[in-house]
Amino acid sequence: MFSYLNFLISDNIMTYFMDSLPSSINKKFDSFKLPPLSNPEDTIEVNGNQKHEQLFQLQLDILSLINEYLPLESNSYNSGSSTISDKLIIIFHEQILMSILSSLLCAQIYLESQKNDVYIVIHTLLNSKYNQIPQSRLWISLINTANDICFDDLRHIKLFIDLFQDQINRDPNVLNDDLIKGGLQYFIETFQPHHKWFEDYKQDDTFQELDAGNFKFLYSS
Repeated sequence: MFSYLNFLISDNIMTYFMDSLPSSINKKFDSFKLPPLSNPEDTIEVNGNQKHEQLFQLQLDILSLINEYLPLESNSYNSGSSTISDKLIIIFHEQILMSILSSLLCAQIYLESQKNDVYIVIHTLLNSKYNQIPQSRLWISLINTANDICFDDLRHIKLFIDLFQDQINRDPNVLNDDLIKGGLQYFIETFQPHHKWFEDYKQDDTFQELDAGNFKFLYSS
């Protein structure tokens, strides 16, 4: 419920600024869409600037609620141990992930000060405890999503490098996991070769081309 509401707010913010969310995020919430509704007879005029400021504040409140209830929600999936349970956990994880990333994309473009709030929720998400799902699998979902988004729009490369660096700073031990380390290395070699973690990175806004044939991420989610 909160994840979809948060996505809708992000979508409204991006639309207000004549931008759009990546298709990989939009597709994750396609099943939630309802048929178009007719416009109400009574409408309220809201100042444009006031509207998006209110949306940002509402989104911060929702992110706080997601962060608060996420451990409880995650724990509720630990009652079973089957292939179906594993799939349900990944579906739940990826839906929350896409919702939070939609907030991060908005913050990147329109409200930098909100990024740390999003980082905190992502940290909580990546450290969710599941009986059958290792932390590396949660990370690989994030890395795969970052690959998809950045391949479609190179503007977001720095966003994800900063995100990964922040999460590594919060938990340096993740680099001891070969699967996570390999996934992060693949991302860097694809989008920013020779970049090293813990070094400052500045986005190169010049035109870049990527060979789609080389864009094959081998880590399964």
